[in-house]
Amino acid sequence: MLPELKATLEQAGALTNNLPPIINRIVDSIPINVPLRFKQTIAVSEIMLYASHLRRNIAHWDGGSIPVNSISFVIAGSGIGKDSGVNYARKCFSAGYQLINEKRLEIAVQQAVKLASLDGCDQPYLHENYSKYYVEPDELFAAPDSSIKGLHKHFNALEASGIGGGFVYSG
Repeated sequence: MLPELKATLEQAGALTNNLPPIINRIVDSIPINVPLRFKQTIAVSEIMLYASHLRRNIAHWDGGSIPVNSISFVIAGSGIGKDSGVNYARKCFSAGYQLINEKRLEIAVQQAVKLASLDGCDQPYLHENYSKYYVEPDELFAAPDSSIKGLHKHFNALEASGIGGGFVYSG
């Protein structure tokens, strides 16, 4: 089994030092003077975070469905550029995040209309009728209450909307 797996990975180019062009473009967007591996770790972390927000699972060869999740550690001293590196990399996805946020707002309106309808409102699709049921979604990159209860509330709200992924960042 191992030789077959290795052959498959070699055929796909997974065992080379060549990174996908998207990773290199994200790395190039980080203008701060830090080691290349530092930038590469941030780039991979940010692309994984973006993918997790889309809520599209990976189709496993055995027919299973695997959610996109990751845990990244970028450990460096204070003032090295962790936060600014992440901010530069995250800007690469700004247009996509804008679309995700628009979809989240749309879902929140749909939920408000549904609640207004269930409450018996006449014409629940009108703004003045569903507005009292509308709950604006938390920011995608919110810094929720750092308690376990606060994190659960934030993650549950993301789960209920069906788009957006939970993450914890400490810079």
